[in-house]
Amino acid sequence: MSINKIYKKGFVVGIILLLIWVNFGFSAEMIVREKSQITLFSGSLLGYVNDTSGNPIKGALVMVFFHDTFRLDFSDENGFYHVKRIPICFCMKEVVCSKKSYRSEEVSLAIVENTVYDFILTKKTTDFVIFRIFNLKNTLMLININQK
Repeated sequence: MSINKIYKKGFVVGIILLLIWVNFGFSAEMIVREKSQITLFSGSLLGYVNDTSGNPIKGALVMVFFHDTFRLDFSDENGFYHVKRIPICFCMKEVVCSKKSYRSEEVSLAIVENTVYDFILTKKTTDFVIFRIFNLKNTLMLININQK
């Protein structure tokens, strides 16, 4: 067998081994990346949404904003909510709780495995403006008598 044939066979075997190694390396990296993402999203935020009298608020929206995305959940009839799959990292998440007829509450939280935060929402009050109507020579004037 000539030396050229041995070099050619060695070269071909080397390329095959290189391709196997590259393929295995990328798939191993993807497995590690997938496992790290699973543990990365193991945080959650849970708690209750109540009004100022302590009554549960059903259907309140709780949104957690992070890394240009968000997760959300609605409170149930007991006021309980549980937002899952939040990444655990060294950053603060903006959390907003809102419900129609209530003032929204916003808070910054560091989320860990089972972070607990209870929201207390205040009812919105409608500001009524009382006007006194004057008719002076067919001109209608409205004057706000509630101004302070």
